[in-house]
Amino acid sequence: MEEARGRALNQPNYKMSENESTFAERDMRRTKTAGEDRLKATGLAYTIVRPGPLQDVPSGLQALVFDQSGRVRNSIGTADVADVVVRSLHEEKAVNKSFEVCYEQKSDLPTGLDSYELVAHLSSLETDYLKPALEPLERNI
Repeated sequence: MEEARGRALNQPNYKMSENESTFAERDMRRTKTAGEDRLKATGLAYTIVRPGPLQDVPSGLQALVFDQSGRVRNSIGTADVADVVVRSLHEEKAVNKSFEVCYEQKSDLPTGLDSYELVAHLSSLETDYLKPALEPLERNI
């Protein structure tokens, strides 16, 4: 694995094999989880926000989905992530919670068969979308 990383760093056009990529993703997930576990063990209040893949798009134009299952694969705009993070600083319902956030999944499936439950509508400065979205999510112990 280290050899593959070395090749990738020294050769800008190097493309990891599928197997190397899978190892790298597992290693990254393990590292993130270990860091989150250490933070939780400190006893300090925290909020962990795990956004889907980031995009540079205008804020507040798409509905947000909050989830704790690890199923989030859709993208989200950087400005919307920033809004969620700043609002989380001032929201009691966000304390000691970790959650994923992404844009609502666009689907051709009939209503009710989408992969996610829509828990927050279009965000704007006038609406408090975060509190109702975080209420059903479980607090970490």
